[in-house]
Amino acid sequence: MREEFRSHLDNGTWELAELSPGKKDITCTWVYKRKINADRSTRFKARLVIRGFEQVPGIDYQETFAPVAKFVTVRLLLALATYYDWEVEQMDVKTAFLLPVLKEEVYMTIPEGYAEYSDMPSPDGSYRVLCLLKALYGLKQAPRAWYENITKFFLEAGMSRSHEDPSLFFSHDLIIVLYVDDLLLFAKAMQTIQRLKTALSNAYHMTDLRPISQFLGLQIVRDRVQYRLDLHQAPYIEEILARFQMSDCKGVWTPMESGIHLPPWQNDADLHARPEYQSK
Repeated sequence: MREEFRSHLDNGTWELAELSPGKKDITCTWVYKRKINADRSTRFKARLVIRGFEQVPGIDYQETFAPVAKFVTVRLLLALATYYDWEVEQMDVKTAFLLPVLKEEVYMTIPEGYAEYSDMPSPDGSYRVLCLLKALYGLKQAPRAWYENITKFFLEAGMSRSHEDPSLFFSHDLIIVLYVDDLLLFAKAMQTIQRLKTALSNAYHMTDLRPISQFLGLQIVRDRVQYRLDLHQAPYIEEILARFQMSDCKGVWTPMESGIHLPPWQNDADLHARPEYQSK
C-alpha cells in the first residue's frame, strides 16, 4: 500500500482540494491481489481503485471505449515469430492508467489509511477531497485515456497503426502488440527492440520482462533450436481443479462426454449453490 500510494504522489495523480459546489466526491477502495509468475512464484500487490460506478455520465466522463489486441493477432504473430525466428520481448507499463492527464473535473475521497490528508488545515473549513489530475484505476474513462496516450507515443515514434487491429503497431523492422499495459515487441534484430525499450523507459515507468514467458494467462515455452513454441495454461487449470476439490483426479484425454446435456437447476431452495453449479 505504501508503494502504491508513493507512486501516486510521485506521479502527481491528485492534489488536495475543496469540493466544488454542485460536485460530488467519489469513494475509493483498496484492492489486494496475489499474482502468480511464470515460474510459479507469487507476488503481492495492492492497488488503489476509485469506485467508477458512482460516476455520472456526461458529468464525470464522456467516451469510455478503448480497444485491446485481438487474441488471433497474438497467436498469428507468435506463429510467425517461431517460423522466422524473430526476437520476442515483453514489457509492462507500471501504473499505466495513472499517466494520462484527466480532462474532466473529478473529486475523490481520502483513501482509507491516510486520514492525515484530511487533517491538513482548510482556510474556510470546507470538506477536503482529492481532485484528480490524472486518470486512476476504476475510472470509466481511464482505459481510453491511456490508449490515446500510448498511441500518440507510438505514432510520434514513426510507427503505423493497423486498420484491422487498432492495438497493433508496426514499422519496417518492428511490430508491437498492445494489450492495455502489456506490450509484446517483435523484430528480427534485438538492437531494434532495445532502441524502443530505451525510448519507452524514458517516457514511462517500465518493467522489462525480457523474452516472453507469460502473456494474458498463457504460459509460453519456446525452443528456438527446434523452431517450436508451446502454449499452455497449467497454473490456471491447477487452480480450477483445486477450487472444485479435483486436484487428485485421474486425467483423461476427453474429460467430458461429447454432446452431453446439462439439465437446468431445479433446487430453488438451495440458491447459494447455484453459482458453483453454473461455473462448472
